[in-house]
Amino acid sequence: MIEALNPAYAFERLQRSDGARLHEINRGCPIEADFTFYFDRGADFFAWPDGAFERHRYIGIFCEEELVGYGMIGINRGWVGSELGQHLYLGDWRILPGHRGASLGQQGAEALAVDLPEELTCGYCLVKRGNSPVEWILRTRSADQWTVRHLCPFSAVNLLILFRPAAPRRHTVRRATAEDAELLADLMRRAWTGRLFAPEVTVDAVRQDIERLDREGEGAYYLAERRGHPAGLLRAWDASAVRRTVVLGYTRRGRLIRLAFGAARHLLRGMASPPGPGEAFRSLTLHRVAVPDSDPAVLRDLLLAVIREHHGRGYHMAHLGLCGGDPLALAVRGLPAQRFLSEIHVITRRGFDPPEAERPVPWIDLERI
Repeated sequence: MIEALNPAYAFERLQRSDGARLHEINRGCPIEADFTFYFDRGADFFAWPDGAFERHRYIGIFCEEELVGYGMIGINRGWVGSELGQHLYLGDWRILPGHRGASLGQQGAEALAVDLPEELTCGYCLVKRGNSPVEWILRTRSADQWTVRHLCPFSAVNLLILFRPAAPRRHTVRRATAEDAELLADLMRRAWTGRLFAPEVTVDAVRQDIERLDREGEGAYYLAERRGHPAGLLRAWDASAVRRTVVLGYTRRGRLIRLAFGAARHLLRGMASPPGPGEAFRSLTLHRVAVPDSDPAVLRDLLLAVIREHHGRGYHMAHLGLCGGDPLALAVRGLPAQRFLSEIHVITRRGFDPPEAERPVPWIDLERI
């Protein structure tokens, strides 16, 4: 147990046996907009971090032996400048409303960083734009062992699946098979190598992932081709088994919006009915995008093909992540979408220079945030 600055609180590493209490923290931290919702992590709280990171550690925030919050560090291997190395992601934080505002997040992050291996010298975190308390901490406070600097904006684009869009115009798009693994791996290497935090790519890992997605029915890789030549790809993943957005209730404005969408279903055949209280949005995560020449027309056709295929199958939206300055952002122009804006910050161990990437756009994947 690590004591906080406020003697009423303490920090302690969490184990898999703490999963039920972590679920309760999520339910106790609803997010309010036009509707109130929380993030449900399925039957196994740790299934998401197990799949997203090579290893991870969670820390609990305790007040008089009651768990009132938690946070995580996930560790992966990827580009950390001009070479491959380990890096961390600091995220997945929840603190119950009655215990916020005591710098518990910052102290918890420092407690998480204790005893990290020396070769782990950098990483990143994501802060939702407008989260003033966290932004203030990053600007005005520093940790003993780590420094933080702003890297770039990040936009989580929620593409609404309202109607069946037009077919791709310039590219043929198909589901990839295990026989395409070498081709896909080559596209990924050409698109990702030299980008900060991009993973190492192997043909065997790609092949195994394709086979697993097909076997478990969670999604697929989609390949765009132009006159028989590969142009780009993305991975479409139904993550509902490990995390989903559950609606608790609607505001008055939210109820009106829901009624409007319900009425629109009579005109937009195949549009999914908005979820009611206790129900979850059904969504796809579109990620691991690899377009070596950064042509937004390639990503546009990939998006159109995936949305066309999943329209009428009960999906409400598809999530896509885009870093500021990415030319691929033009691919979503004109598509019905909501955007949630955040900022990416680089974390560097003191005594080391912040990593400088060979290419300007970092590799930030929605599977890991």
